Amino acid sequence: MKKTMLIVLVSALAAGGLGFAARSRPSGATSPDPPAALATVAALNANAAAPGRSTASPSVPAAPPGGSGSAPSGWQNASGVQPERSNAVSGAVQSVRPAADAAVPDGVPGMKPVANNGKLALFFQPETTEIAVKRLQTGEVWYSNPPGRQSDPLAEPFVKGRLGSQLSMTYYSGDGKVGFIDNFNESVQKKQFEASLEGDAVAVTYTIGDVSAMLAAPKRFKKERFEKDILPRIGDGKKREEFQASYRNVEETDYYEQWNNIPSGRKKQLLETLVGVGYTERDFELDNRQTGVIVEPRPSFKATLRYALDGDQLVVTMPMSKLTQSTAFPIRTVSLLEFFGAAGADAQGYMLVPDGSGALIRLNNGKTSARPLSVQMYGSDGTLDEKRRGAIAEKARLPVFGMMQDGKALFGIVERGDALANVEADVSGRLHSYNVVYPSFNATEMDTVTLAGNGIKNEVALFQPAMHTGDIVVRYMFLAGEDATYSGMANYYRSYLVANNRLSALPPAAAPPFVAELLGAIPKRTSFLGVPYRKTEALTPFAEAERIARKLKEADVANIALRYVGWFNGGLLPSLPTSIRPERALGGDSGFRALARALREESIGFYPDVSLLSAYERGLRLGPNPNASLFIKQQKAVKAPFNLATRLRDSGNAAPYFIVSPKKLPGIVGRFADAYASYGIPGLSLGDLGDAINSDYRKSAMVDRQQAAGVLTEQAEALANQYPDLLLDGGNAPMLPYGKLIVNAPLASSGYQLADETVPFYEMALHGYVDYAGRPANAYGGDLRDYTLKLLETGANVYFQWMSVPGSTVKDTEFSRYYSHEYADWFDDAIRMYAEVRPFLSDVRTRPIVRHERLADGVYRTTYGGGKTVTVNYNAEPATADGMAVPAKGYKVGGEHR
Repeated sequence: MKKTMLIVLVSALAAGGLGFAARSRPSGATSPDPPAALATVAALNANAAAPGRSTASPSVPAAPPGGSGSAPSGWQNASGVQPERSNAVSGAVQSVRPAADAAVPDGVPGMKPVANNGKLALFFQPETTEIAVKRLQTGEVWYSNPPGRQSDPLAEPFVKGRLGSQLSMTYYSGDGKVGFIDNFNESVQKKQFEASLEGDAVAVTYTIGDVSAMLAAPKRFKKERFEKDILPRIGDGKKREEFQASYRNVEETDYYEQWNNIPSGRKKQLLETLVGVGYTERDFELDNRQTGVIVEPRPSFKATLRYALDGDQLVVTMPMSKLTQSTAFPIRTVSLLEFFGAAGADAQGYMLVPDGSGALIRLNNGKTSARPLSVQMYGSDGTLDEKRRGAIAEKARLPVFGMMQDGKALFGIVERGDALANVEADVSGRLHSYNVVYPSFNATEMDTVTLAGNGIKNEVALFQPAMHTGDIVVRYMFLAGEDATYSGMANYYRSYLVANNRLSALPPAAAPPFVAELLGAIPKRTSFLGVPYRKTEALTPFAEAERIARKLKEADVANIALRYVGWFNGGLLPSLPTSIRPERALGGDSGFRALARALREESIGFYPDVSLLSAYERGLRLGPNPNASLFIKQQKAVKAPFNLATRLRDSGNAAPYFIVSPKKLPGIVGRFADAYASYGIPGLSLGDLGDAINSDYRKSAMVDRQQAAGVLTEQAEALANQYPDLLLDGGNAPMLPYGKLIVNAPLASSGYQLADETVPFYEMALHGYVDYAGRPANAYGGDLRDYTLKLLETGANVYFQWMSVPGSTVKDTEFSRYYSHEYADWFDDAIRMYAEVRPFLSDVRTRPIVRHERLADGVYRTTYGGGKTVTVNYNAEPATADGMAVPAKGYKVGGEHR
């Protein structure tokens, strides 16, 4: 029989033991038989409190009103089927007991022990559903909610309630407006939750909001149903009489109607009686429909959280399959454990957020005028039809976050559901006195369509067809001592990735890679006899690419990685790569094969680039594109690049592209891989597979963003099996196992106002396991000297982006951003830069970054495995830090001046 969510609450239920009786009824619902229920719970709590008792968790039902816990034999609901127990109300009471080994000598006041694995102990508060985790080695306790929140001088009563929540939601109303609700104010306080012990795990199911629109004693019954189905099933004669007396027979109609003057307490008793004979939400809906009663929808949601220990980690699971919503109020976002490890107003430390390379927010930094920080994992979903570009920001590539306070640290990894995740952070002083960092998850996306007629325009909200149904899993680690820093968090995350086969150590190499990216061909607008058309123009012909590669080798550049973009199917505006046609303007198929052969003979790594997640259509297409994703409004997902000046789509001057449906990706990848095999090139650059994750909102076959991430990893694995030397752009976490080299890795954060400092967390997690480079030096937008220092600080490799033709070739085109990329202008600078950093990067290439620290403003020290250090000074003046003199715009390696 289906477990129920909202059940009878008995006051003082959790007074002893772990008897979080754990099934709690909606606010105001009464116990069917309070004395019996209380006696049962008291006995269970006594057993739970007794040492050495069995760890079994028996379910002891209490008799529901008018009969047994299940529906009487032969009873069918209005739909003609044997009813399940209601998801809203039940008469069963369940108690659970802690494991025998869960006792901790010094427990957590006010909480009950649940599990103890020798490293961590898990505690639960059955009345508020709070948890606490105790690190047994140090005795440190981490609370899901601040223990002293009720005395917070800044928090209003509602906010104090919110400080007691474990999850909160935003939701849409019918017109697209956004509301907010949390599980403390709208579930715990209303006693609408169920808690149970599952082995050494605690599961709590909440009904959040007003459930009266979901299940109540109906206003009306059809006459025949009332007399023949409802009344005969109420076995208790007194209750049957009271129930019948609560309704009047409306003679001029065919139904019974509830008297208008019935008090609310009596209505709750009527509902108890109905539930006792198996009345369900479906019956309630049917009775209302048959008698013409319209019940105004109200926001109400159900969600389940599960807490379990795993070694030195806490694993929190939220099954999205159990996340339900009111049809009229789609869930927008769900925030999970917002106040876990919250740091108070006197705490010292910082929060780690995965903005770009990583950023720190100092606790209590006073920046309450800045907006709270929200960083979406892996950037935005390309299948959302944004009309205006937001702030230009670095993407979050790693699904992690952290809190360091007063010598201890909490570190979180979003293990599942990462493609739906955001990392949220805020400092104290805005609504309350706590600093918080936590994950939230996008459940439903919205778009609008404008309807116009008779001079009137109206915007209608549209929502994605369905929510993701997989599990959300967040893994928390608890660090202390020297490990309680962002360096310790990075070391822990690296170990986690290695242990889960997401990273493997780099093989030795004589020199660090030098990444040379060459631009191939562009379709340039021109006209003939006044007729506009696009002419393909070469930026770096195949023969010139070979010449540049040989010239680099002659300049003593070792370990060259030659990435070639825009080489086939339309150049830098490529069509779908289901077949391969090297551009004739570059040298055609024969020229491309000659280039590949020459690079192989010179032992130069060759990475021709392919774009798989978006493409440009060629010619005029009539009808739908079967390979394109659909927006929420069910239109083809076609976009134009943003204009940097207006921040709007540049549909007039730039070629539009479409988003490829993840559902079509396996077929596209298979056809490309087969065609590419004929060239015998082991290397391949995946231009966007490591940089973006896009949904398909097609109603008939929706692929949500998390599902799309799964498709991408499957295709990356398939390509890696066939082409083992893969280069990735961007380097999102799901792609890390498949790339040997990453370009455009984040070497900086976005510089959000709330943040205080950029840290190279991304590089600290990956160094020694993946070769990576940031943005091209000649597209960096800053001083080349600063770029060189950044390479040393972060362990990144030299990367330039070039073309062989003069910049005038791209003037007044949509590729004008490459105006200054002629390789001859940068070649000597590139050679000098590589020569300077090569000795150090060669020595540390296979070593992890084990520590990074800020010694003074603009002065940073990076420690690599084995103890080798580099201290860099970005200042225009010499600096002395930690007793070391570092020259202006210079660095020191192991005390040796450079």
